[in-house]
Amino acid sequence: LRRKPEGRSGLYKAELAQRKCESSHIEKNKKEIFTGDIKTFVIHYLVQDYSPEQIVGYANRLDKPCVSVERIYQFVWEDKKNGGSLYKHLRIKGKKYKKRGNLNNARGQIVGSVDITQRPKVVEKKERFGDLEIDLVVGINHKEIAKQLNIDFFFAKPHHNWQRGANENLNGLVRQYFPKKTNFDLI
Repeated sequence: LRRKPEGRSGLYKAELAQRKCESSHIEKNKKEIFTGDIKTFVIHYLVQDYSPEQIVGYANRLDKPCVSVERIYQFVWEDKKNGGSLYKHLRIKGKKYKKRGNLNNARGQIVGSVDITQRPKVVEKKERFGDLEIDLVVGINHKEIAKQLNIDFFFAKPHHNWQRGANENLNGLVRQYFPKKTNFDLI
Protein backbone atom coordinates (compact mmCIF):
# COMPACT_ATOMS: atom_id res chain seq x y z
CA LEU A 1 0.00 0.00 0.00
CA ARG A 2 2.89 2.38 0.75
CA ARG A 3 4.74 1.66 -2.50
CA LYS A 4 1.93 2.25 -4.97
CA PRO A 5 -0.22 5.17 -3.77
CA GLU A 6 -1.67 7.72 -6.17
CA GLY A 7 0.87 10.54 -6.56
CA ARG A 8 -1.28 13.60 -5.84
CA SER A 9 -3.64 12.47 -3.10
CA GLY A 10 -1.45 9.75 -1.57
CA LEU A 11 -4.45 7.40 -1.51
CA TYR A 12 -4.25 3.79 -2.64
CA LYS A 13 -6.15 3.01 -5.85
CA ALA A 14 -6.17 -0.63 -6.92
CA GLU A 15 -6.28 -0.08 -10.70
CA LEU A 16 -3.44 2.46 -10.62
CA ALA A 17 -1.37 0.24 -8.33
CA GLN A 18 -1.83 -2.69 -10.71
CA ARG A 19 -0.68 -0.60 -13.71
CA LYS A 20 2.38 0.63 -11.74
CA CYS A 21 3.20 -2.96 -10.76
CA GLU A 22 2.96 -4.24 -14.34
CA SER A 23 5.06 -1.33 -15.59
CA SER A 24 7.80 -1.97 -13.03
CA HIS A 25 7.91 -5.67 -14.03
CA ILE A 26 8.47 -4.69 -17.66
CA GLU A 27 11.27 -2.27 -16.71
CA LYS A 28 12.91 -4.77 -14.31
CA ASN A 29 16.33 -6.08 -15.29
CA LYS A 30 16.01 -9.55 -16.73
CA LYS A 31 18.53 -12.28 -15.96
CA GLU A 32 21.77 -11.60 -17.74
CA ILE A 33 23.19 -14.27 -20.01
CA PHE A 34 26.74 -15.26 -19.10
CA THR A 35 28.30 -13.78 -22.22
CA GLY A 36 32.00 -13.80 -23.09
CA ASP A 37 32.36 -10.18 -21.94
CA ILE A 38 30.80 -10.97 -18.56
CA LYS A 39 33.00 -14.09 -18.18
CA THR A 40 36.09 -12.00 -18.92
CA PHE A 41 35.00 -9.43 -16.33
CA VAL A 42 34.30 -12.12 -13.72
CA ILE A 43 37.57 -14.00 -14.32
CA HIS A 44 39.55 -10.75 -14.20
CA TYR A 45 38.32 -10.05 -10.68
CA LEU A 46 38.27 -13.67 -9.48
CA VAL A 47 42.01 -14.04 -10.13
CA GLN A 48 42.52 -10.88 -8.06
CA ASP A 49 40.81 -12.73 -5.17
CA TYR A 50 37.54 -10.77 -5.30
CA SER A 51 34.63 -12.80 -3.95
CA PRO A 52 31.63 -13.40 -6.23
CA GLU A 53 29.65 -11.05 -3.95
CA GLN A 54 32.27 -8.33 -4.44
CA ILE A 55 32.31 -8.86 -8.21
CA VAL A 56 28.54 -8.46 -8.51
CA GLY A 57 28.61 -5.41 -6.22
CA TYR A 58 31.40 -3.82 -8.24
CA ALA A 59 29.58 -4.49 -11.52
CA ASN A 60 26.45 -2.86 -10.08
CA ARG A 61 28.43 0.22 -9.04
CA LEU A 62 29.77 0.48 -12.60
CA ASP A 63 26.29 -0.14 -14.08
CA LYS A 64 27.90 -3.05 -15.91
CA PRO A 65 25.83 -6.11 -16.78
CA CYS A 66 26.68 -9.12 -14.63
CA VAL A 67 25.22 -12.46 -13.61
CA SER A 68 24.15 -13.41 -10.10
CA VAL A 69 26.49 -14.40 -7.29
CA GLU A 70 25.15 -17.95 -7.45
CA ARG A 71 25.83 -18.15 -11.20
CA ILE A 72 29.46 -17.08 -10.60
CA TYR A 73 29.87 -19.86 -8.03
CA GLN A 74 28.36 -22.34 -10.52
CA PHE A 75 30.85 -21.12 -13.13
CA VAL A 76 33.76 -21.58 -10.71
CA TRP A 77 32.70 -25.15 -9.80
CA GLU A 78 32.22 -26.02 -13.48
CA ASP A 79 35.73 -24.69 -14.11
CA LYS A 80 37.08 -26.87 -11.28
CA LYS A 81 35.36 -29.99 -12.67
CA ASN A 82 37.07 -29.28 -15.99
CA GLY A 83 40.50 -29.04 -14.35
CA GLY A 84 40.52 -25.26 -13.90
CA SER A 85 41.95 -23.38 -10.94
CA LEU A 86 39.52 -20.51 -10.41
CA TYR A 87 38.27 -22.15 -7.19
CA LYS A 88 41.69 -21.51 -5.64
CA HIS A 89 40.85 -17.80 -5.62
CA LEU A 90 37.73 -18.31 -3.48
CA ARG A 91 37.98 -17.89 0.27
CA ILE A 92 36.42 -21.25 1.03
CA LYS A 93 37.94 -23.21 -1.87
CA GLY A 94 35.20 -25.85 -1.65
CA LYS A 95 36.53 -27.60 1.45
CA LYS A 96 34.21 -29.67 3.57
CA TYR A 97 34.16 -28.64 7.18
CA LYS A 98 33.32 -30.63 10.30
CA LYS A 99 29.95 -29.85 11.74
CA ARG A 100 30.12 -27.47 14.68
CA GLY A 101 28.56 -28.68 17.87
CA ASN A 102 30.03 -32.17 17.58
CA LEU A 103 30.71 -33.18 21.18
CA ASN A 104 33.81 -35.14 20.16
CA ASN A 105 35.28 -32.18 18.29
CA ALA A 106 37.61 -30.14 20.50
CA ARG A 107 38.79 -27.70 17.85
CA GLY A 108 38.57 -24.07 18.76
CA GLN A 109 38.40 -24.75 22.49
CA ILE A 110 40.30 -22.07 24.39
CA VAL A 111 41.34 -23.00 27.91
CA GLY A 112 40.37 -20.45 30.56
CA SER A 113 38.04 -18.45 28.31
CA VAL A 114 35.73 -15.93 29.97
CA ASP A 115 32.11 -15.75 28.80
CA ILE A 116 31.04 -12.54 27.06
CA THR A 117 28.40 -11.97 29.74
CA GLN A 118 31.26 -11.24 32.16
CA ARG A 119 32.49 -8.36 29.99
CA PRO A 120 32.30 -4.91 31.66
CA LYS A 121 29.22 -2.91 30.53
CA VAL A 122 31.38 0.03 29.39
CA VAL A 123 32.83 -2.16 26.61
CA GLU A 124 29.37 -2.59 25.03
CA LYS A 125 29.23 1.16 24.32
CA LYS A 126 32.25 0.88 21.98
CA GLU A 127 33.28 4.43 22.87
CA ARG A 128 36.71 3.82 24.37
CA PHE A 129 39.79 3.37 22.23
CA GLY A 130 40.93 -0.24 22.43
CA ASP A 131 37.55 -1.82 23.13
CA LEU A 132 37.47 -3.94 20.01
CA GLU A 133 35.07 -6.63 18.91
CA ILE A 134 37.20 -9.18 17.11
CA ASP A 135 37.47 -12.90 16.64
CA LEU A 136 40.63 -14.60 17.77
CA VAL A 137 42.61 -16.19 14.97
CA VAL A 138 44.94 -18.78 16.40
CA GLY A 139 48.09 -19.79 14.54
CA ILE A 140 49.92 -23.09 14.32
CA ASN A 141 50.39 -25.02 17.57
CA HIS A 142 47.52 -22.94 19.05
CA LYS A 143 49.78 -20.35 20.67
CA GLU A 144 47.86 -18.06 22.96
CA ILE A 145 48.05 -14.68 21.25
CA ALA A 146 46.19 -12.99 24.09
CA LYS A 147 48.98 -13.76 26.54
CA GLN A 148 51.61 -12.51 24.09
CA LEU A 149 49.75 -9.22 23.62
CA ASN A 150 48.62 -8.91 27.26
CA ILE A 151 44.96 -8.44 26.27
CA ASP A 152 41.78 -9.46 28.08
CA PHE A 153 39.41 -11.42 25.86
CA PHE A 154 35.74 -12.18 26.49
CA PHE A 155 34.34 -15.00 24.40
CA ALA A 156 30.97 -15.12 22.66
CA LYS A 157 28.96 -18.31 22.70
CA PRO A 158 29.11 -20.40 19.52
CA HIS A 159 26.11 -19.87 17.21
CA HIS A 160 25.22 -16.57 18.95
CA ASN A 161 25.82 -14.31 15.94
CA TRP A 162 24.48 -11.26 17.75
CA GLN A 163 27.41 -11.51 20.18
CA ARG A 164 30.02 -11.47 17.41
CA GLY A 165 29.03 -8.63 15.13
CA ALA A 166 30.56 -8.67 11.65
CA ASN A 167 33.58 -10.83 12.42
CA GLU A 168 32.77 -13.78 10.18
CA ASN A 169 33.55 -11.78 7.04
CA LEU A 170 36.87 -10.63 8.51
CA ASN A 171 37.76 -14.22 9.40
CA GLY A 172 37.15 -15.23 5.80
CA LEU A 173 39.50 -12.51 4.59
CA VAL A 174 42.19 -13.49 7.09
CA ARG A 175 41.94 -17.18 6.19
CA GLN A 176 42.05 -16.38 2.46
CA TYR A 177 45.60 -15.10 2.81
CA PHE A 178 46.70 -16.96 5.96
CA PRO A 179 45.27 -20.49 5.76
CA LYS A 180 44.90 -22.75 8.76
CA LYS A 181 48.20 -24.06 10.15
CA THR A 182 49.96 -20.81 9.15
CA ASN A 183 52.78 -20.04 11.55
CA PHE A 184 52.06 -16.44 12.59
CA ASP A 185 55.59 -16.14 14.03
CA LEU A 186 56.84 -16.03 10.42
CA ILE A 187 54.54 -13.21 9.37
